[in-house]
Amino acid sequence: MAQLAASSMKQMLYLGSANKMKKLPKQYKMVIFAFLMSFNTALIVSGVITFINTPSIKIFLDKWPSNFILGWPLVFLSIIFIGPLVNKLVSLLVTDTP
Repeated sequence: MAQLAASSMKQMLYLGSANKMKKLPKQYKMVIFAFLMSFNTALIVSGVITFINTPSIKIFLDKWPSNFILGWPLVFLSIIFIGPLVNKLVSLLVTDTP
């Protein structure tokens, strides 16, 4: 099952060997990670919090986009600046040996 999902994901990303997606240099890895992670995190958290605090779907759909746009840059900057500190803390708590 996991192999099938990985295979499907690989096909979606590369669309066959003839049309390989051009990759960005490794130096952009942290920024790309922060961009994608912050997008998903802000989308989910703003959606859940907005849904909990609105009485109707109409109001929810009206408020969610602006709440997401407000939250996304905050989450992005948090990942950029706090992420390296969290990685150092994790390194202190986790051993490298199996």
